[in-house]
Parts: sequence; structure tokens; C-alpha cells
Amino acid sequence: MDLIYPVGGRSSWNREELRYSIRSACQHLSVDRVIVSGDAPAWFTGTRVPGKDDGPKVRNVLRKIRAALAVAGPQVMVIWDDVYLLAPPDLRWGYKGLLSHAVEKMTRTRPQSDFFLRSSIATLKMLREIGIDEPLDFSTHRPWAMDREQAVETVDLCLHLPFAVDFQPLHWAIHGGAVQRATQAKRRSWKGVPTGDIFSSGDGCERDPRFREWCAATWPDACQWDR
Repeated sequence: MDLIYPVGGRSSWNREELRYSIRSACQHLSVDRVIVSGDAPAWFTGTRVPGKDDGPKVRNVLRKIRAALAVAGPQVMVIWDDVYLLAPPDLRWGYKGLLSHAVEKMTRTRPQSDFFLRSSIATLKMLREIGIDEPLDFSTHRPWAMDREQAVETVDLCLHLPFAVDFQPLHWAIHGGAVQRATQAKRRSWKGVPTGDIFSSGDGCERDPRFREWCAATWPDACQWDR
């Protein structure tokens, strides 16, 4: 399996979160190749795919994923640079609930100009128009394991639409696949050693010396992609 990391230009920890994410994945998965699409740090020795942030974040991420898919093998996993595998992961896609409920909550808590809100509204409207009344909300910050050709089909569709949409609900609506009910993996601040199979760190974690020490103690050894 090839790992795809779409990486942006901002890091509160000088890309050390990516280093430990890669080490954690190599510990718990059989990894053929690691692909960083975007801003790869100097220490990274895997496959680099250049990419710049330009325009809405949702489309930036999709363009980076598409560029990485062009050089990837038949099975891929898209993973964020702040996601860590704590055990052999359950690679079924994790969903929190219904996308309609997520849109209702974001409508109450975010401005109408928020790009995540706008893309979620567009996704819900599009899927309902094709007969999927209650698509799932996959915003759990867990990785996406996929067939490469299916991923290419979905990304190309997303990028050809005149509006931004959420990749995961659309991909699942088109291609299906096993899913699991999952909680949000991301923590905004460090609250002690996490449990479960997957953990995601927010900026508050990455600035916390206790989190940094935990990462260094948990994954002390370099792998072939961070020499």
C-alpha cells in the first residue's frame, strides 16, 4: 500500500508531526511507498510531488491527492500529517453520523462564508439530487484506504464540478465500501496518552512539550523515509 500525505505550507512543529506520523504508519502497516504531495521537509526521503496552495482549501487538497495518485500504486491510503497509528488500524472508513446533521451543526456555529460549511452543503444537495437522501459524515480525521483507480475517478469528478464538494461522502456514494461508526480522532489539546487505533493532533498538542516528548518516546527510531 502507498501512503499519500497531502501537505500544506503551515506547521506549528516544523513538520515533525509528519515524521512521527510516517514512523507510526510504518510500525503498524505494510507500506510500499510514502508520497508527500506539497511541502515536503528536507529530511523526507520518499516520493515528492510538488504542489502549491492556491485557492480554496478543499480544492487544494484534492489537487494534491490527484497529483500523488498519478504516481501511486494500485492500493493507496490518504492520511493527514497529524494522524498517528497506535495499533494495526481498522481501515474501514469511519463516519460520525449523517452529513445532514453535520451541516445543521455547522450552520449554527460557523459563518456562511466558511469553506467547509459551503462544501458540505453543496455535497449534501448534490447527493440528494441523485437519490441519496442521507449520506454519511466522514469527518473523523481517520485515513482513507482506497483503490487507486476509484480514487482517481472521484477526485476528477470533484475537480470538474463548478463548486467545492467533500470527497469522502461522494466517493462512498459512488463506490461503496465497508464503514464503521467512529468518534472524532482529533484532539485540539494534549490530555494524556491516547487510546484506540488512531489519534490526530491539533495545534495545541503540537505546541505542547508533553506531546512532543510522547512522540519521541513512542517512535524513537527512524524509518526508511525520514533519514
